[in-house]
Amino acid sequence: MRITKTHEHQSRRYHKTLGSFLLGCVMLASFESGSIAPWASSALAQETASDQNNARSQSFGRITGLPAFVLRPYRFAAADGRIRLDIRFGLVNDLLQFVKEDANRYHAAYEASLALFKHENTFVDGRTWKRHIYVESFGETNDRLHLNQEQATFNVPPGKYELRVEITDLDTHKRLRRNYPLTLADMETRRLHVSALALGHRVQETDSIAYNFAGLLTSQDERQGVYYEVYGITPGDTLQLRYTISDWRNITLEAWEHHLAAEASRLSHFEPLGRRINYQGPQTLTINVRRGADTASAQVDFRVNLPSFEPEADDSVSIDVRQMPYGVLQYISSNEEFKRIAAKADTAERDSLIAAFWRERDPSPGTAENELREEFYRRVVFTETRFSIHGLSKSGWETDRGRVYIIFGPPQEVHHRLEEEGSSPYEVWLYPHRDRYFIFRDKEGSGDYKLVNR
Repeated sequence: MRITKTHEHQSRRYHKTLGSFLLGCVMLASFESGSIAPWASSALAQETASDQNNARSQSFGRITGLPAFVLRPYRFAAADGRIRLDIRFGLVNDLLQFVKEDANRYHAAYEASLALFKHENTFVDGRTWKRHIYVESFGETNDRLHLNQEQATFNVPPGKYELRVEITDLDTHKRLRRNYPLTLADMETRRLHVSALALGHRVQETDSIAYNFAGLLTSQDERQGVYYEVYGITPGDTLQLRYTISDWRNITLEAWEHHLAAEASRLSHFEPLGRRINYQGPQTLTINVRRGADTASAQVDFRVNLPSFEPEADDSVSIDVRQMPYGVLQYISSNEEFKRIAAKADTAERDSLIAAFWRERDPSPGTAENELREEFYRRVVFTETRFSIHGLSKSGWETDRGRVYIIFGPPQEVHHRLEEEGSSPYEVWLYPHRDRYFIFRDKEGSGDYKLVNR
C-alpha cells in the first residue's frame, strides 16, 4: 500500500476539530487586540522547569536554524572580460512529499530547472536536474538540518539578467517558482573592485572552498571563513583589509584588519572566521579594501547558531535582566502595569517597578531564584538570536513568532511550506498539549512572518 508522508501526518498531526480552530481564531484576535496578558502569564508559568520543554527548545532551535530553501549567486571575474556566475541552491527534505515504500524506506523526487535570461527576456543558458531521495525513517522526511544541493556555473558578459528557478515535487506536482534580477558589473576595469563574499570551509586536500551558501554557522571551526577576490590592482600594491561583523541593530561585534601585498592583478584570499564567531543570531560581515585613496567593499549576511550558547541548553548562560528591553513585558503584563512601567523616564524607578512586577510572580518566593523570570528572559534571548530581522532592524521579540515563542515556548511540531506561484511561504506551529496552533505567513518576502488565522 502506498502511504505518503501527508497521510501519516494526518493521523499523527492534523486531527483538528472546529472547536480547536475557533480557539486559534480567538487567540489571534486576542493577540491583535492586545488582550493576551491575563492568560499569557499562566501559559508561561505552566511551561517553566520542564525537562520536556527544554528538549523541545533544543529541537526547535535546530529546526529554525537552516533556511527551508536558499539560492545564492556568486559573481567572480572570468577570462576575456566575462563574469563567472556560480549558482548554489538547495532545499530541505521537509518541503518534499515522501512516499513510504516499505517498512524501512521513504522516497521523494523533484525536478529543478535553472534558466538565465537577458534583461529583455532572451534565453542565455540553463540547467535541469531530476533527483530521487531515499531515507530510512519518518523523522528524516522532516529533516531541516541538511540541504539537497544543486549548482551551476555560467560564463557570461557583464549586463542585466534574470535568473529563474523552478522546482517541481514529482509526487504532488506542486511547483516553486522564483525570479532573481541580476546586474553583473564589469570587473576588468582599473577601478578597485571586490567580488562576491563566499562563506565556506577550506578543503585542504584539494585546496578548494566548499561553499556554505545557506549562511548558517554552527561552530567555531577555524577551517570556516570567507573567500573573495579583489580586482583592479597591480603587482606590488599594498592593500589594507578591514573586516567588521555587526548584528541586526548595526552594532559592531567584531572588527579587525591587516595588510596584504598584491602579487598579481587579482588577489584571491580566504579569511578564517572561526575565532571571530562569538555571538548568536543574524549578522553581517563587511569587508572594506583600501589602496591609497581608492576603496571598495562587499557584504554578506549570515546567521550564527552555536549549540553550546543556547540558553535552553545551558543553564549557566548569564542573563542580565537590567539589559533586557522593558517593552517585552507588555506580553505578560496588564495594560495598567505596562503603562506604569513605560511612563517612568528615570531608569532606576523603572527598574524598581520591574523588580516588583517579578516579585509578585515569583513561584518560589522563599528561594533566591525566580524561575518564571529566568524562563521568560531565556526565551527573549532565544527570539533575539533566531527571529531578529537584519534588513528591517527588527528585534526578535518584536516579531509575531517571537511573541508566540515567549508566551508559549517552543512548539511541539512545526510545518514549513514554501510559496507556490501566487502565494507566500508559511509556517504552522502546533501545540497539541494545549490543543492550539499558530499559522505565520511571510507575505512580503522579508523574513517577517506575520500571524494569520488561515
